Amino acid sequence: MSWTTPRTWVTGEIVTAPNLNTHVRDNLLAEPSSLAAAAGDFFYASAANLPAKLAAGTNGHVLQVTNGLPAWAPGSGSLIRKASDQAYVNVEENDADFAFAVEANSAYWVEAGLFNDPATDNLQLYWTLPSGASGIHGLEDISLSGVGSSLVGVSAVIGTQIGTSATASGDLIRYYALIVIGATAGTAQLILDSASAGGGTLKANSWMRYLRAGAT
Repeated sequence: MSWTTPRTWVTGEIVTAPNLNTHVRDNLLAEPSSLAAAAGDFFYASAANLPAKLAAGTNGHVLQVTNGLPAWAPGSGSLIRKASDQAYVNVEENDADFAFAVEANSAYWVEAGLFNDPATDNLQLYWTLPSGASGIHGLEDISLSGVGSSLVGVSAVIGTQIGTSATASGDLIRYYALIVIGATAGTAQLILDSASAGGGTLKANSWMRYLRAGAT
């Protein structure tokens, strides 16, 4: 029911049911307190004198304007912190923290600072992505046996594994990727692997930042 400008009554006028229903009942039902159905609902005007509600969005979504009206949309980016150490060996496995939702026909810029403790062999990285995705990624691997004493840089198309150097002293990895999503939305998931069963550990407080760079 829409809101109607309240009637101005005159002395001696007979109050009828249609008038009361339009100017009292319907206006009360159009108030936000009557429209609310769930926690998180909020209200806006969809047209002149026409209140409407928008339900709470999904975690991480942001409010934007679409065709002149408020609407929820996925956030343009976020910073992810690795919550705890994660061991890796020569078996492909999902990183427990570094994954995010991606929209169809969009491009994403990714950068990360990864603290790596290789036990016997290097860390291998690549992504699983929705069908039709493409891109490129690369890394700089700094050996911590002496700050800056060893620097390895590699890059490849996004579906190809790239790896760090093998050193028992630990690595600081600067990682970059440009991910281009095709017509299929879904999840971008970082994959960990190693060249041998010895593997190593990707340490807690490693971080990754992603930013939606625009439509493709």
